[in-house]
Amino acid sequence: MVPLVFPGYPPANRAFFPLSFSKKSIRYERSFLNFSQNQFDKISMFRIIFTLCIFISTLLFSAHAGEWNQHRGPFSNNLSDESITSSDWLKSSSSVQWKTTTPLGFSSFTTYDGSAFTLIAEEDEDGLMREICISLDLKTGKRQWSTHLGIMDYKAGGGNSGASDNKGGDGPRSTPSVLDGKVWAYDSDMSLYCLSAKDGKLIWKVNVLKAHSGINPRWENASSPLIVDDLVIIYGGGPKQSFLAFDKDSGKVKWKTGSELATHATPILAKIHGVEQVIFFCQSGLVSLLPKSGQELWRQEFPYKVSTAASPVVAGDLVYCSAGYGVGAGLYKISKQGSKFSSSQVWRKPNDVI
Repeated sequence: MVPLVFPGYPPANRAFFPLSFSKKSIRYERSFLNFSQNQFDKISMFRIIFTLCIFISTLLFSAHAGEWNQHRGPFSNNLSDESITSSDWLKSSSSVQWKTTTPLGFSSFTTYDGSAFTLIAEEDEDGLMREICISLDLKTGKRQWSTHLGIMDYKAGGGNSGASDNKGGDGPRSTPSVLDGKVWAYDSDMSLYCLSAKDGKLIWKVNVLKAHSGINPRWENASSPLIVDDLVIIYGGGPKQSFLAFDKDSGKVKWKTGSELATHATPILAKIHGVEQVIFFCQSGLVSLLPKSGQELWRQEFPYKVSTAASPVVAGDLVYCSAGYGVGAGLYKISKQGSKFSSSQVWRKPNDVI
């Protein structure tokens, strides 16, 4: 019996279900890459369907034999080594073990050592709305600790400041990562926090806007920190330091590189042709780096318009990426000759619906 937690729409009800799993792996995401271009022509609501797929994959894969310790799970690909053996929990509301109402927020959950972690927005003692990292007991839903992050101030007319017919709600967009007794949270103002998973006390903090000439995308940061071995990797820095890797325990900069503009998409860890790499979805397109050194392996141009929020998806040597606002989707084949990588287009489908 393995727990599954997921956030609701803000103001959110966080719910807990007990699910039974077997040891058979689930590979739903890979079938998504096998669609032909003609099949995509038949999808009239691409962005809505893609968003639904992301929600379903998050729902299905949010349980793992170990810990679901970061956005997109421990393997950075929304996959679990477990599989759901029964759908009985869908048939009865009695499957719900607990619910807790929180204020605003779009953050998903991570789990570690019997606790669930997420970001919400609440008023502080001075009446200011702040982003807050919280820890909940997985068995009861009781809040164990809360740590204040930055002040909630989403500019550029997004969220509740948007058009009257498009008030999507406000709140943190990023998901905290957790490992080895520490939690890393990357807030909307591009400050990276390292907290104790036990009590939420601050261990270290880096203000990327100030320390690394950060450039926040429109509607503020939504990307989540990526943990790779002893590193916590983010992006959003300025020229020659847009990609940043910090020692996860001390906060010391291990490497910085690149002059790319960040999007709202979280970087992923993938292994292509036997080489582990971090893939960023920037405003210029896809950029792949070696996690240990920041050395660039390959890049692929891809259009940017308004916002890119979905992380790329990798299956073998294929990389799929997509964006809304008419941009659409593309599939790219990554090749390796000797030590050199290259990218070539398999297909490209603009989105003429949304």
